[in-house]
Formats: sequence, structure tokens, C-alpha cells
Amino acid sequence: MAAERIHRVRSADGTEVAGRVQGEGPPLVFLPAGPGTSEASWRHVVPHLAGSFACYMVDTRGRGLSAPSDDHRPERLCEDVVAFVRRLGTPAGIVEWGSDLWGRVAVAAGDAVSGVAIYDTGVDAVMDPAIAPQFGEVIGGVAERAGQGKLEEAAEFLIERSHLLYSEEDYYAEAAPRFWREAVPNIPVFVQELMLAGEAPAGATGDPETLARVQAPVLLMRGARSNEWFRKSIDYLAGHLPDAAVRDIDAAHFGPYLAPEEVAREISGFFTAALPRA
Repeated sequence: MAAERIHRVRSADGTEVAGRVQGEGPPLVFLPAGPGTSEASWRHVVPHLAGSFACYMVDTRGRGLSAPSDDHRPERLCEDVVAFVRRLGTPAGIVEWGSDLWGRVAVAAGDAVSGVAIYDTGVDAVMDPAIAPQFGEVIGGVAERAGQGKLEEAAEFLIERSHLLYSEEDYYAEAAPRFWREAVPNIPVFVQELMLAGEAPAGATGDPETLARVQAPVLLMRGARSNEWFRKSIDYLAGHLPDAAVRDIDAAHFGPYLAPEEVAREISGFFTAALPRA
């Protein structure tokens, strides 16, 4: 069995940030997806990589192994990951699914990040104008229920409307419902992060200035059966990043759950070339 341990650091404001580690080799830092913890997000992928890489599943503040905080602004989440990466002492790869934190981290961490691998992230600028208000209503409904302490109801509210984000494959294979139900304790933090990110668009995934400053190579993995928004978002990123490659994965948005070996194979091939050997 691969060695397992905890990596802990202090973020810029003193908040403790931690992540479980599996495996040995060049470091890969996995970011949490949506409202999940990093371990829950990547539990199916990491076992396929731990034989060749040290896989660090970092939780940003308020989730999993990391300490709570009252400040969930995007710049604070970025500081959490940058502190975590820099403490490793060697350039690391960043692996992300569905959030916009990676861009801020890649720019802020500079040479400490040797590459970034992304699975199906969304860019607001290319969301269908007919879908955007409906999506906003769903998030508003989740936030309202979370504010009332009805966290399980908040998760079910989104699951029932998940066709706006996910494919039938994600839903009927129980990937999306399972993920959201497990993430129930993190929903208040997730809602705070979404609201604060909306107030600070600079540095977000769709910001062309931020994307132009990402000098590390980027692997853009796209679910071949994901909905149109995710597919368009990957194309958008490919057109704005200085060094990006696109790979299609035979899955929908929950590829890290339903096609973990294929996702891991792409990640491994990319970082074997991008990362220095330990």
C-alpha cells in the first residue's frame, strides 16, 4: 500500500491548510472540486497515480482537514494553495476539476508550479445566456436553504436541477447525486466562495489577462459527453492560454468518478514530461 501522511502549512493569514498525501515521487497537488473535499473529489483517480507521484490532496480553508475561517475571498483560497505548494520545496503540478482557483494559483506561485491539469472547468463568459439566469436561480435556492441550515435540502434542490450542469450519464450513474450528498457539510463554505468570487472577477478563469500570465503548460481535459458549457469553456481556455493542449476523455463531467483510469493516464503522461524527477 502507498505511504499515507498529512502535509500541513500556515496560509498567509495564519489559517492552517492541510491535505492527505499518498504515494512517492514528483508532487501533484489536487484541488477540491465544487463543494467537495479534495479526497472526495479525487479518490478514484489518485490510486492510479500514487505509484509514480506524491499526490497531495489539499483542502482549502473550511473543508476537510483544513481549519475554518471567516474569510473565503478568492485571494485567500489562492494564498492557501500557494503556501501549500511552496512548502513542498520543489516544483509541483496542480490538478483541478471544475473551479477557477488554478489560474490564480498558477500566476501567484510562478516557478513553484511546473504544470496544470484541468478537467471540465466552466467559464462564465461562454455560458448560454438562456441558461445563465436559471443557473443563478439554482445557486440562489441552494444559498437560501443553506442560510436556513437546511443543508441536505440544499443538496437535493441542486441534484433535482442538475441537468443545467451535468449530463444524464452523470445523474443516472449516481455520480453527481453521490458527490453532492457527501459534500453536504461543505455547502455553506461553497456558497460563500461562489458569492465572493462573483464580486472579484479579476483573476477568475475567464479573465484573459490572468490566462495570458499563466506560463506553465496546461493540460485541458474535456469530457466528450459533458454539456455544451464545459466543452465551450475548454475551447475558450485553449484559445487564451500561452501553452495548452486539449484531450477528450470518454466520459461526461464526472469523468474523475466514472472514467478515473483514463483521466489518470492523461495526467500521468502530461506530468511525466512537465515535472522534474525527485
